[in-house]
Amino acid sequence: MGLERICQVLQNKQDNYATDVFTPLLEAIAEFSGATYHGTFEGPGAQLQVDTAFRVIADHARMATVAVTDGAVPSNKKRGAVVRSVVRRAVRFGYQVLGMREPFVHRLVPVMARQFGRRFPGAAGGPGGGGTHHPGRGGGFPGQHRPGPAGV
Repeated sequence: MGLERICQVLQNKQDNYATDVFTPLLEAIAEFSGATYHGTFEGPGAQLQVDTAFRVIADHARMATVAVTDGAVPSNKKRGAVVRSVVRRAVRFGYQVLGMREPFVHRLVPVMARQFGRRFPGAAGGPGGGGTHHPGRGGGFPGQHRPGPAGV
């Protein structure tokens, strides 16, 4: 059983994203995007797409922050390629579904640093920390997500 599932059980929540592991991230995404998270998991409609985007961004930003804190650097090789791909997917969901046109992934790092700072001190910044190396800050990925033939 992973951390998220244990939190779900201990906090008596219906899903992982309703726990205090994800709630601060979902609130920050709502603030940055102007969209609202409703916790929709099935059925047709725009809200399902919005809620899926929230979950993808929150989950992927967490993964990337922990990976970068652990020393991974976005690149085109090995774990760096995974970090790069995960961040690009989060940015794509923010851009295409939530209409976020400014870099935003780096703005989630302080939220995670407040949550996990004691366990992952590098997330707050400093050498090798997510606070200084987090992908998505500045002009890298967002400029590549303009509508095109494939929409990516």
